[in-house]
Amino acid sequence: LAAMQVSFAFVVLIALGQVDAGPVQSAVQAARVKQTLAAAGPASQNAQVEVTALFSAPATQQYLRQFDDGTHLYQLSTSELIEQFWAAVNVAELVHSFGSSAAKANCGFDLTIPMGIKAPRFWNQWQLQALKMVPVDSQNNVFTEWSETVLFGFPPFKNVSAPDMATATDRPFYAAVNMYRGSGGNPQCGKVSAVLSRTYLQDQILAAPVDTGFFQGSCGNNQTSGSLGKTTCAVCDKWPPGNRTLGVPPLLNHMLKPYLTYYNQSAPIAGEDYPSYSLARLLIRLLSRKTYAAGNEDPLLLNFLENTLGYFELNPAASIEFPQGVKMMIGMFELLWGTDEGEMLREWCISRGWPLVWAYNPATSFFRCGTGPPIPECVIPSNLSSGIDPANVRLLDPEVLSRVPAGHNITIPADVQSTFAAAFSKTNATTASRADLQVAWNALRGAGALFEALAVEPVYAGACESESCVGVALNRPTCICPPG
Repeated sequence: LAAMQVSFAFVVLIALGQVDAGPVQSAVQAARVKQTLAAAGPASQNAQVEVTALFSAPATQQYLRQFDDGTHLYQLSTSELIEQFWAAVNVAELVHSFGSSAAKANCGFDLTIPMGIKAPRFWNQWQLQALKMVPVDSQNNVFTEWSETVLFGFPPFKNVSAPDMATATDRPFYAAVNMYRGSGGNPQCGKVSAVLSRTYLQDQILAAPVDTGFFQGSCGNNQTSGSLGKTTCAVCDKWPPGNRTLGVPPLLNHMLKPYLTYYNQSAPIAGEDYPSYSLARLLIRLLSRKTYAAGNEDPLLLNFLENTLGYFELNPAASIEFPQGVKMMIGMFELLWGTDEGEMLREWCISRGWPLVWAYNPATSFFRCGTGPPIPECVIPSNLSSGIDPANVRLLDPEVLSRVPAGHNITIPADVQSTFAAAFSKTNATTASRADLQVAWNALRGAGALFEALAVEPVYAGACESESCVGVALNRPTCICPPG
């Protein structure tokens, strides 16, 4: 009882901001990374043969030609493709999307913008429950407890219906590697995506090849396959018991084959060559410099599964401290533009020194299948392989940029700033129709001087000297980076 009283008092003090942040990483988190690292090295090395086989397969070359956007990746040797692929994965954004209300959250209860403004760190979902900042998430807790104990090897909670702060603090923080370079990060999980700092995290990350929550729901009870809606899209034995070694960046070779073979939504199109089909699409989106070029109107469109589950999980086994644990924020235009919450996000970014970009991914961001009763936004297409979303335009927020360190080497013309401000005041995402939001976004991205000044793409391998950079300007060879 005394221990419980001390624990409760500690939690209250943390909630009131009266206790220092403490170590970035708990002893349990550090131990899990160390143990995983020892197994990941041999697993990654042994998987090099299967990676080479996937890249060199004739079907992969065939689909690289089919999806070619003028980049001509099919002309590269197998070794060049593999080298470029992993270089790109190792600098790709780590995103955590959040901010939706509980009733509409696909990914469980999470931080909201008003909570974040007052928080010293990005509380994980267990900590939020332990602090009573959100209700106990009884449905989602089943998924996460199974994943975090069975797959990630963390000690279990004594009671998942009453999570304690000590155990909660030992748990990982969920993040997805944005390997399809989607402009909104992973907007199915919320209105905002935080891009985490790899420099801050270093290698304190536990990687899984698939979304572990979806995996638990689809395969955690000895099922043979998983589905989205009525469409089968996952093969459970492609990541079987006894062969689920996690990764620690950059030891990730053994992540690729399970990812490409587990998700089989393209099998009706490609038959047994579906891993090559999916790999070719991934390579085009990850390596092409044409996807974002000048607001390309005809990029390779992301399909529903790529939009919602197209990532490795790269989950920090550490506390995401503010501001240093976050590089930038991505706001969803169609959910936050012109709203009080959108303005709150801008002010939060300014107060923490984070750049903010705006993106428009309605095919994914409007998709909501939360834990509550069915809602109109819970619509899953029958064809999970059909391209639906370009996800290839980001616009810097000039007001935020002018007031944070990353804007030190960028000058935004006054007329662009005024055009942007007027557009933000004119349209409110909570009251505008979806058709009106489309018109407003098209007008914003179609304003020539504004697009030229504000359009950026995600950082890619070799583009910038520092990992702290948050984007690459489309119309000039400039990285958006804090000084130093």
